[in-house]
Amino acid sequence: MGSEEVVNAVIEHFATDKKLGALYPENYYEIKKFTLSNPNIENVTNTLKFLGLDVAQAKIAEFAAGSMCWFRSEALMLLLESIKSLDLFELEEGQVDNTFAHALERVIPVAVKFAGFDVKSYSTPVRASLGSPLPAPTRDQSVTAAADKWPRDTPRAALRPALPLGPKGSVYNGNALDIHWVIPSFGKGAGGHMTIFRIVKFLEQFGHQQTIWLQGATNMPSEESARQRISDWYLPIGPRVNVLFLPADVRQLSGDVLIATDCWTAFPVSQAASFKERFYFVQDYEPDFHAAGANQLVAESTYNFGFSALCAGAWLDNIMKSKGVWSRPWDLSVDHDIYFPTTRSLSSDKKHRREIQIAFYARPYTPRRAVELGFAALEQLHASGRHFKVHLFGEANVDVPYNFPYEQHGILNHDQLAELYRRSDLGLVFSATNYSLIPLEMMACGLPVVELDVPSTRVIFHNGEVKFALPTPYDIAAAVADLIDNPDKIDAQLERGLEFVKGASWEQSARKIEAALKERLDELSFVDISEELLASPAVIEKPRVSVIIPTYNAGFSFNDVLSALSRQKCDFKFDVLVIDSESADNTLEIADQFRHKNVRLAQIPKAEFQHGRTRNLGISMTEGDYVAILTQDALPKNDTWLASLIHGFSFGPRIAGVTGRHEAYPQHGPFVARDIKEHFDSLALLPRAIDSKLGLPSFYYPGSITWRMLAYFYSDNNSAMSRAIWKHLPYPEIEWGEDYVWASLALKAGFQKGYVDDAVVYHSHDFPGAVLLKTAITEGKFWAQEFGICLYGDVTAAITQANERDRSFAREKGISTSALKQRLKANELLIKGRVQGWTENIP
Repeated sequence: MGSEEVVNAVIEHFATDKKLGALYPENYYEIKKFTLSNPNIENVTNTLKFLGLDVAQAKIAEFAAGSMCWFRSEALMLLLESIKSLDLFELEEGQVDNTFAHALERVIPVAVKFAGFDVKSYSTPVRASLGSPLPAPTRDQSVTAAADKWPRDTPRAALRPALPLGPKGSVYNGNALDIHWVIPSFGKGAGGHMTIFRIVKFLEQFGHQQTIWLQGATNMPSEESARQRISDWYLPIGPRVNVLFLPADVRQLSGDVLIATDCWTAFPVSQAASFKERFYFVQDYEPDFHAAGANQLVAESTYNFGFSALCAGAWLDNIMKSKGVWSRPWDLSVDHDIYFPTTRSLSSDKKHRREIQIAFYARPYTPRRAVELGFAALEQLHASGRHFKVHLFGEANVDVPYNFPYEQHGILNHDQLAELYRRSDLGLVFSATNYSLIPLEMMACGLPVVELDVPSTRVIFHNGEVKFALPTPYDIAAAVADLIDNPDKIDAQLERGLEFVKGASWEQSARKIEAALKERLDELSFVDISEELLASPAVIEKPRVSVIIPTYNAGFSFNDVLSALSRQKCDFKFDVLVIDSESADNTLEIADQFRHKNVRLAQIPKAEFQHGRTRNLGISMTEGDYVAILTQDALPKNDTWLASLIHGFSFGPRIAGVTGRHEAYPQHGPFVARDIKEHFDSLALLPRAIDSKLGLPSFYYPGSITWRMLAYFYSDNNSAMSRAIWKHLPYPEIEWGEDYVWASLALKAGFQKGYVDDAVVYHSHDFPGAVLLKTAITEGKFWAQEFGICLYGDVTAAITQANERDRSFAREKGISTSALKQRLKANELLIKGRVQGWTENIP
């Protein structure tokens, strides 16, 4: 939207120009060059036809690409009269283009002109970013590069021992766990990935928030495209699943549980400490994937990392427990909406023998599939004179140096697989390690299966559901021949297979995994607060409020702060606690002067002060239902500050804390005033209440660094929290940034955070150089240690950008050369200091 001035100018244009129907900013014109030759053109053409408009306008470039648009309501009547059902819009599945909504974006200006109105655009000055931790709203492009720090298939992955866990909180929301997955990047048709995404889908339906971190995603253009490929190639995922590239610094990862999904993802997972527990999603015994040697030993070592295991089936569960690993099994299953049988019997064809159709999962790329055993067996079977044809699937362009009739189908989607199974007579699928999905899906389609007789399959199949064959070509050939020659056996095995899978359900499997996650957290003494969340409301009709101010040598200006507090007009009672750390100036005398106005003083040794711990102590010494937190240099702007701040708890049903606007002190100059104003103007454009479910506006890519830094913003210079929530979720006892970390924990636990734009305090700094550098180093250290974030990529570019922005601002506002020179020096100290703080804390 730009600014208040831009909004007012737009409204004025509509008021004076009665022919103006649409007005949009053209700042994102670069997007247009990508829109004239993309798959949405067909959708645009069809939408024009649907609305009765000229299809020659299909390549129109006059639309608000990548931005917003202002409309006169009357100009949209054609759309309002024509679009009468939401069924015209596709289900929201994270699509980035090629939907009715995307087409409509481009067609609207045509409809406006058809109604007799004009469409105009305007440009606004491009506002460069200062590079501060909280950027102004803009389209988050999700261009995070895939990190190369976490290699796969090499002992270089195993250069660091596992780190001990260091969770930041002791509670979790059992109804909305914050679950993180680290998975290998993917292509089409990977069965292991499909299983993961099925579980992710159901866990989301159960209400849990999830983040998928892609390891080695160099094949993905962006995080947004990776998300789209999951929906296109596997399953649709909803808004409560974030898809991100695994960063080099895994301190960015934090939540309730973190799940490794193979041995190579276990290494970055072992370095991510900000979780309550780490889990191993074990779909197979991976040391067997490698020949005896380095990679086999490295894979085996990951079972000693101390992760809890979630095992696909009893065979893996037994192995993990034999190694002393906490483990719970879950079952591979079947999607019965896709895999279902048709009614037919091979024995009914007994008098009219026909060519037997055999579906064979032939994926030589994966050695554990023992494909060559099948090829040799089929060659022997063909030599016996039996009439059959083999349908190879699972890999494209397979080399088959054996003599038997076959057809290659390559990689099939699930509907194509189900159709292949239903028109086949026998299924061959082998696994030398854990059993797989494929025999279950074959059985669900009424296809009898021949499987290897190995310990992993014997644990699963007990009652003739599959035809077992020893892992030799002659025994496999004999097993297939026995079924071909005895159609009655096929029919009997078919029925046993259908009975075996009829109760299988991915939802049940996901419930077992969900139960295992909660069981383990409970065993580790973490507390489920879901009942407390459900028992809200957060709003108390006539609350009592306490205000806490930590002090140390607050100075004469502290008198102004307490005076402003004493003038607050509220319809509730409040008291003030000043908690001092051995001030050597007149702070104690100033506080004493206000003792008759519900201000009391507590003192602690200076050596015991810590931002998080001291605030927790102060809250424990008060009784307010809500506790407002100020700093000694934060001056309430007016007598409604406290009432406005506490009103923020009415913004949502689960508000844990609220924070308000800052304004700069006049004496700190125009640069500081501009920075603070733009920062809080940006926050004012976001929803008043934010939680992990609703998140931020769609122009921020969900879960991105920008998203996290905005969503978690919280300032103890001007904030208030619910005592009821604090009892479960106190401040983390860290040296700096306790407010930001607390807000992140609150959102991850399912609470909401409120922003109150009219609860204003004066708070700003204009530090001398040495103090600014020290503060900047502390900030860089904080972002590194607590969130794994480096605030600047290119230091020189960041300084140049900040300086050019400030030079332009100085020219516009007539700021003196000396003030500008001082500011440019401050930019250099700020940026270099933050990067130094980061650099000194690289793990």
